[in-house]
Amino acid sequence: MSNLRKKLRSTSAVFLSVEQIRFISGLELPNRLVLPTNSEFDTQSINPSLDVWEFKYGGNQVKLNMVCQNQSLTHLLKYVCVVDFNMRSAPVEQSKFSYIKSFICGCNLRSEAYFNELENLARSDKTFVIRKYYELKRTCRHLFRMGMPQFGTLDYEKLEEVTIPSVKNSFLIYQDIENSFPSHLKRLIGKGLVEHSTEEGLAALTDAKLTDLTILGLSYATGMRSIQFDKLRGSSLRREAQNPRTNLIRYSITVPLAKQRRVNVDGAKTAIPDSIGFMIEEYMNRFNLTKESQLFTTDKIRLGSDLNACLNRGLLFLQSDETKMAIAIKDLIPERYVLTDFRHNVGHTMAMSGSSAEEIAYILGHSSTVAATYYIMATPELAMVQHKALGSNPVWMNMVGLMTTGYAVDKDTWVGHTVSGMLKGKLFINIGGCTRKQAKCHLCKVRSCYGCFYFRPFKNLEPHEEVYRIFSEELFELIDVTNKSGYENSPMIRTATDARHEVKLVINRLQGGLS
Repeated sequence: MSNLRKKLRSTSAVFLSVEQIRFISGLELPNRLVLPTNSEFDTQSINPSLDVWEFKYGGNQVKLNMVCQNQSLTHLLKYVCVVDFNMRSAPVEQSKFSYIKSFICGCNLRSEAYFNELENLARSDKTFVIRKYYELKRTCRHLFRMGMPQFGTLDYEKLEEVTIPSVKNSFLIYQDIENSFPSHLKRLIGKGLVEHSTEEGLAALTDAKLTDLTILGLSYATGMRSIQFDKLRGSSLRREAQNPRTNLIRYSITVPLAKQRRVNVDGAKTAIPDSIGFMIEEYMNRFNLTKESQLFTTDKIRLGSDLNACLNRGLLFLQSDETKMAIAIKDLIPERYVLTDFRHNVGHTMAMSGSSAEEIAYILGHSSTVAATYYIMATPELAMVQHKALGSNPVWMNMVGLMTTGYAVDKDTWVGHTVSGMLKGKLFINIGGCTRKQAKCHLCKVRSCYGCFYFRPFKNLEPHEEVYRIFSEELFELIDVTNKSGYENSPMIRTATDARHEVKLVINRLQGGLS
């Protein structure tokens, strides 16, 4: 160990400002890092404070040396690796760890230095260099989301404009999109907002929680910058239509332009889900805001910092009780996101829906179509790659299944609410249990249960396989209809594909004996 420390001291030092050193010293490592494994032969957890992490995982003996040039960089490397472990839901491979360590210990901790290195790597056509590019981009995102000094929010938006390499392996594109905004997070937010937008759900929210979820919902649906939040007023929200018989309501919000244009226009009118509309109306009623009132403001120096804090509090609130407990006892570091991450989600979603580069740039407030073009470039192969990766990889499915759905239970011993419902004219009775806190579930029974962490599937495989068969038929019919209508990029295909995958996750877990 002493020889290694001497060798590291002899290398060129990475410059750290006083502000960065102070920031790094305030980063708290978890008490232990739990490894996601169901094998008694694997290491169950490791101590992140150790300078060398040694563990057995998946039949491999892994040794990761965390020692850098100085104590601050060593602590930062440990923290980044903990965040990376949690987001991958698996320990990082030795080669990828080597990349991360080389970035932390070899690059000056400034966004400009990282961007320059990305530009250099993007010019190569070698596979290992391209993989290093995407690992550097992933590490860069970690530093931005952590709020590392010299990695500002405005610079984070420039990350999508950095040159991308010519990729022959299209899975790297998919991996980069997932690094930016993972699919399971989208489902968590979407279902969580719907759950808490009912009368019962809104009544149970405190003013602070309502504010957090309102900002989270608006970010998720529109991808606004902090300057756009500052321009929002009560009149920005509109009820476009309402059906008294079904009580279905359609909302839109006028998104203020982020940048001043020569032609004075009000903004871009964007449709938003009714769950977010309900929350904004409740938010305005609670705080006595009128049509002319500013919706979001702050007494502090920067509104953006408050908005990012609200985002992450809202995301934590939507997590399962098990995750909240692990964070409370410092066994887990909560994932952090910023407004910019939601902008990427909106950009990719629009590209998948067939929007042009000009439309994406207009909605996101870009002054050029460079970033929008990158979103569209990633789109054509993305659906096919996702289908292959999510539909035929049993290892991935078992891993994600542990996160997206509750543990399977025996029907005979279950006490509590049970799940029954209709699918395509067929009645499904008691396919699982439900641990929902609200007395009434407002989601579509059976169809919306798979992937919900309140759902506890019963161990009888037959009904789940029948649900999967029906979902598969619906997906193929939808693809056929969209192809004939010339709307191949319909977002409904993605929704139907996700629903089908969620059922398959449960089936794979039950077939594999995971409960």
